[in-house]
Amino acid sequence: MAVTVAVAAVGVCVLLGRVLGTIAPVTTARPADIALWSWMPVTVYLVLQCLHVDPATARALVSPRDREVLRTLPVGLGRLVAARLVLPGLAVATAVVVLGAAIALPWLSASDTGSQLAATALLHLTGVACTGALARMVLITWLMRPLVRVAHLPRCALAVGCGAVLGVWAGPFLRALGGDPATAGDSAIHRVTDVVRTIRPSLWAEMFEPAAARWAALAYVLVTVAAAVELARRTRAVERATTVRPGAPAHRGRGGRAAVVPTPSGAQVLALRLAWLRLNRADPAVVGGAARLHRLSLLIGTACVAAVIRLGEAPWQLPVPALLGLMVTLAFVASAEVVQICGIESEPRTWQALGQTAVPSGAWPAARAGAAALGILILTAPCYLGIALLCGTRGSSWVPVLLALPLTAVCAGCALVLTWYAVPGAERFDNGRVQRPTSTETVEAVLTLLLLAPATLGCLASYRMLGGTAAALATALAQCVLLIALIAALARIRSTELTFTSPTNDPRKPS
Repeated sequence: MAVTVAVAAVGVCVLLGRVLGTIAPVTTARPADIALWSWMPVTVYLVLQCLHVDPATARALVSPRDREVLRTLPVGLGRLVAARLVLPGLAVATAVVVLGAAIALPWLSASDTGSQLAATALLHLTGVACTGALARMVLITWLMRPLVRVAHLPRCALAVGCGAVLGVWAGPFLRALGGDPATAGDSAIHRVTDVVRTIRPSLWAEMFEPAAARWAALAYVLVTVAAAVELARRTRAVERATTVRPGAPAHRGRGGRAAVVPTPSGAQVLALRLAWLRLNRADPAVVGGAARLHRLSLLIGTACVAAVIRLGEAPWQLPVPALLGLMVTLAFVASAEVVQICGIESEPRTWQALGQTAVPSGAWPAARAGAAALGILILTAPCYLGIALLCGTRGSSWVPVLLALPLTAVCAGCALVLTWYAVPGAERFDNGRVQRPTSTETVEAVLTLLLLAPATLGCLASYRMLGGTAAALATALAQCVLLIALIAALARIRSTELTFTSPTNDPRKPS
């Protein structure tokens, strides 16, 4: 069946090539023409190869689902990568070469002028197909990592650097998608197509010159060899890491009695210290999502700033209420990872330790809410501020945009703790990970929106009735009032004895 489909596909491509040769034969033998025609398909092919790089494929190579079966066979990581990554990638590259040649060769051979370009076209077709496939393999091997502790700060610096490069490269595309008065009547696809043609480097056209054919072939060979060497090096490095250090080292805390929290403010310090220790000592498979989300936020924020610097102006214009809604959405995304570090059940033993002190029982929920708010703020701030800059925030509009960061973070942190009280079984501590059903996340989102309702209604009313600087200042005033009220409520709860949280007689105590 597969052979029949492959033969049919080749036949259709040959037919298409003959039709093109009849309808639109190649009449000029200028290499610049074939470089212009091939640039768009080459760009699309390379982008698709990069988009097919997913962490799930890398994880499946490091920790395959059938590893119990593979352990009984003499199959190492190198053979596994060769069988499940290299061979399928080479098969895709071969298919691209065969199908591309099935279209290009009949089309070019239909005229004597096109026949002169057939060898050059076949060379670049083979080189680009192999380069794209090998680039995808190398990128996947870079994502192949055993579940061990990794240094966060160097990877944050790498995310910032990659974000800057991405923003500089993507600036023209963002301007095209944002629209230009000169091209207001064109579609988004047409504008992006023009940008792709504009960024075509002159080297691409020079590589199609007959005198440069040998140098082009040598360049493709060098790229292929370098990618193969890097592929083998990364595979061997990961194999050594998984053999010597197959899992995260077990960090044991110091022995002795539980720490004493003498004051309500000490409970907040303890909550922050526990969140930091859990982030650094818990299973990387559990708390690694927060670190990855932080690096992604840094990458997106830096890319937005770099794009604005490249263009000299913000390509998009979004109103302040839309940016505030974006911040709420980002807080929802971040809370799913923050709960693994700052949730009530993330460190259930500290509840019993707190019960041995004279601190009011309300200090611990308030401390958890503060720690969760700080975690959400750290995870969302880079991405949110970068997008706000990209979307044309300037002048007085920055005041409500900046105040939305701490306000939304505090509301989301309070909602995370309130959900534990409102929903029975909101959090379960199982295998080192906090498990939450979907209904819990829905309740948390509703509570967050309810806490934000006064500021949200004030923002919408201000921009509907006033507009401009007056609306921004009115929104900022509503945000300040709500933020002060929430902080005062947390301070009140911190010094209050909550009888329903007693660890001795309350069924809602942490497991």
